[in-house]
Amino acid sequence: WRTFWSAHQNFFRQLAISAKVPVLVKNIKEKVDSGKYCVVIGLQTTGEMSTLQYLSQKPARAEMKALVSVCRQIVLGFLNRHFPTHLEQPKVNVSDLTSQITRIRDALVNTRLQRQSYAQFIGNSLHIHNQEQIKTIIEYHDERILSMEREMEELERSRAHAQDIQQQLAQKKDEKVVHPECVRYKKAFITRVKELNLPPTALDDLIDKLGGTGNVAEMTGRRVRVVRKRARQVVNSASIDNSQSSFFTIEPRAE
Repeated sequence: WRTFWSAHQNFFRQLAISAKVPVLVKNIKEKVDSGKYCVVIGLQTTGEMSTLQYLSQKPARAEMKALVSVCRQIVLGFLNRHFPTHLEQPKVNVSDLTSQITRIRDALVNTRLQRQSYAQFIGNSLHIHNQEQIKTIIEYHDERILSMEREMEELERSRAHAQDIQQQLAQKKDEKVVHPECVRYKKAFITRVKELNLPPTALDDLIDKLGGTGNVAEMTGRRVRVVRKRARQVVNSASIDNSQSSFFTIEPRAE
């Protein structure tokens, strides 16, 4: 769960940052157009790791249809690395489940016998008050019987599932056993994530909306960024020179 919540928090942090870009761009353009201000922007994160993971799957300087979305890459990375698709040894012990089933079955038999004895006694009792008390006791036993039956059914399903997994793993000792249903769910989740309308990486989106690298002097430590190559929706990955001379001579020349 630690990995899940880490990805969860990272996703919504990036989403919150990206959601601020449109309003930020509007405010920046108003200040710059006034001719009185030079705007400096600070970001908590550049999203470089997710961008690198995405670009590692593409040829160098490959053309893409849109800017990279860090939010999307976080979810896809989590699904690809942590969504289980292979059977593993069950964490529950089959013998322990059998012992629990036996214990509940014995308790169920005793409860049914007690319930039966109370039902017989109510027919022999002439006192109305005693009959009402016995009815209450019988109702209590009925609830216990129903609860134990449900618990035993659940344990029997768990035992059957564990036995089935152990049998499959025993047949293929040196091979990983793929779970078809898990594979199907994983593919469905990945397809759905790719279809989501998620915002681009905040830093790349900010630079793009402000007119590109010619208008924005980026002074970060990231090694690569995604920039627009032409006016249409095609972007291209470009490496960044992070040497000291780049920070203080090349980048600040942006007009």
